[in-house]
Parts: sequence; structure tokens; C-alpha cells
Amino acid sequence: MKFDLSNPKTFDSDYFLKLAITCRHNALVLKDSANLAFQNNHSKNHALFLLHTSFEELQKGIFCMFVHRGFMSSSQIELIFIKHEAKIILFEKIFENPTFSMKKNQFYLDGVLLANLDFQKLIADNQDFSRKYMGKRNDCLYVRPENNRECYTPSKALPDADEQKREIMDKLTALNSFFDIIWSNDFQGDFDIFSYYKQTPIGKPETHHVTISGTGIMQKRTNYKPDGYDEFAKKLTSES
Repeated sequence: MKFDLSNPKTFDSDYFLKLAITCRHNALVLKDSANLAFQNNHSKNHALFLLHTSFEELQKGIFCMFVHRGFMSSSQIELIFIKHEAKIILFEKIFENPTFSMKKNQFYLDGVLLANLDFQKLIADNQDFSRKYMGKRNDCLYVRPENNRECYTPSKALPDADEQKREIMDKLTALNSFFDIIWSNDFQGDFDIFSYYKQTPIGKPETHHVTISGTGIMQKRTNYKPDGYDEFAKKLTSES
């Protein structure tokens, strides 16, 4: 399905906030569903597929949040509702790429203003990453032939299924924190390092941390939730 998000009267800033929150909620529901499916060894791969989808949904929500906060345009992100390759790149480009930065209150990626980012070019420049991701994602759900006349079946859990689960869950935690940072803060000045790390102290629960370094200042916003947000959030929860 193709979308035309360029009409500012229909798709205004508040609407993109609603989209962002709905994407985030769907990501959390998908994660909860994956945890249930993971209890059965025969459905572990299918659970991973749900986690991959949750990962995509949360990244889609962050792009919508970028539009809501004025860092990107609505027409710019139409592709993320159509192509997997457009939304899966976000985590790698923020936390794995030192060229994601903020200068003079605007985000940059590889020296390009985020508001000028060309998703078609981004996909073309990262085809190897996209193919690898899509192959791993599809192996969680689909039967395929193998050269030895055997059939690959996702009903047989991958040997690294538990490791893959931990990896995706860690990424979801980082992205969820980043969602809140973008939504609840105003930025002044320059930031050049967006990092994520996990601490696993012996005998204590593990903790996850997203850090933003630089000479700039983050200031907590007040009254940033739109009228009716609490009712909307409650409605989302009741429908899960």
C-alpha cells in the first residue's frame, strides 16, 4: 500500500505523534507475544520473527517522532511504511555509526542533514546489510529448499535462537529509551556520540543505558503531551 503523507492539514505534527505512540505500543505488544511463543521450542523461530517485527515497528515509531519534533518532513518518511529496508537501518546508523550527530540543534547522518536524508540512497548504500537482515528474518518464518534435498523448516529452533532473542531485546530496550529522549527533551548545541551499553552485575538485575555525549545541553520539556494523550494511551493499553 502506498501512502501520501505530504498533506500537512491531514498529517500534521500531532498526527505523527499519534502514529509514533501507536507504533511503539504495537512494538511492545509484539514483544510480549514473542515472549509467549518463545516458551515452546517449536515456535522459537516464529517468536524471533515477532521480535524482528517489533524491532521494525519501534524504529518506524522513532521516525514518526522525528517528524513530530520537526527533525524530518512527513513526505520524507513515506518509504518506511512500504519497505523493511528503510526502517531497519535506524539502530545501526544511530548506535553503530559515529557519524550520527547533532549540530546547532539539528541531527546529521554521514554529514547529511536528517531533514535532507534520501531513503532510497540509504537503502542502495546498505544493500548487504539489508539482505543479511531479511535472510535472517525470513528464516524465522518460511520453509525453503536446501541443496541436499532436505527442507529447511522454521519449526526447528535455530541453534542461536536464545542469543538472537537477547540481542533483539537489548536493541528494543535501547530504542525505547531513545524514543523517550527525543520526545521529552529539547536540544541545544552539539552532540556527537549516541551510545548504548548494558551492565550485568553479579547477583543484581542487568541495567541498560543510552548516553548522549557532547558540548550541548538537553532540557526537559514541560506540557509536551497533547490534550487527550492519557485517554489515548489508556485506549491503546485496553486494546492490547
